[in-house]
Amino acid sequence: MIIISVGNLEMGGTGKTPMVEYIVRILANCGDSIRTGIVTRGYGRKDKTPRLATLTDTFATIGDEPVQYIQEFGNSVRVYVDSNRIRGINALSELNVIILDDGFRHREVNPALNILLTTWQRPYFNDFILPFGRLRGCRRSAERANLIVVTKCPAELTEKERDGFIKRINPHSSQKVFFATLEYKIPSAADKNITLITGIAHSEPLVKHLQQNNFNIVKHLNFPDHHNYGKKEISQIQNIKTPILTTQKDKTKLPDMPNLYVVKVAHQFLFDGTKQFDENILSLFRH
Repeated sequence: MIIISVGNLEMGGTGKTPMVEYIVRILANCGDSIRTGIVTRGYGRKDKTPRLATLTDTFATIGDEPVQYIQEFGNSVRVYVDSNRIRGINALSELNVIILDDGFRHREVNPALNILLTTWQRPYFNDFILPFGRLRGCRRSAERANLIVVTKCPAELTEKERDGFIKRINPHSSQKVFFATLEYKIPSAADKNITLITGIAHSEPLVKHLQQNNFNIVKHLNFPDHHNYGKKEISQIQNIKTPILTTQKDKTKLPDMPNLYVVKVAHQFLFDGTKQFDENILSLFRH
């Protein structure tokens, strides 16, 4: 079994979920010989019992991100929800590869590939450990990463800016650094006058993207990350007349509505990094 860990040092908002999805899609191109699983904590769920996620599960039983994985990939990927990563890995022991969601800080696991995410706007080398900053571990922990991906970069990032950032990361000789921007896929049916609903760590990049693409955000209901919508909030949302845009993660906790549209998010590598990044994943399966 091959384990790939995707994680960060910050409190959140670095793009772990779309990175896990990106890796799943790479592996899907390898054919049926690669059987993939995801082990994730299931943050915010009410039922703490370890379990294999199914299409009938909700955010209350497995958490919003596992629901997103199941809705996106169906039965082609097995998703196990457990705060105990070792137990979760053992539960999927018959699979070829397991992607460990938010696994960077779990030293009891020794992954074949350790992927660390950090944002362009607030990199770990400029941050501090809680409560003085947003880091959950010391900066030196980054030395354990095989790949460092700088996410949420401006699309127009220059080579000079990239090289200056790499110098500040100061990677050791075996580490590789990649840069990626967020690609937003907005349904074409969505009107330009919209209400935006977000319960994610950092909504600013999405807001900026919408504004740059001539969307008029009539109202933005901006909630904390992993927000669980109460009955009063859902009632308020159901009374909104304008088209509503929301994220995949938020959609797992909202009812179906004819005027509700989901924005999908994906990483887009810069500086021709896609082929190189993909090769680091695929090389794990060559003997």
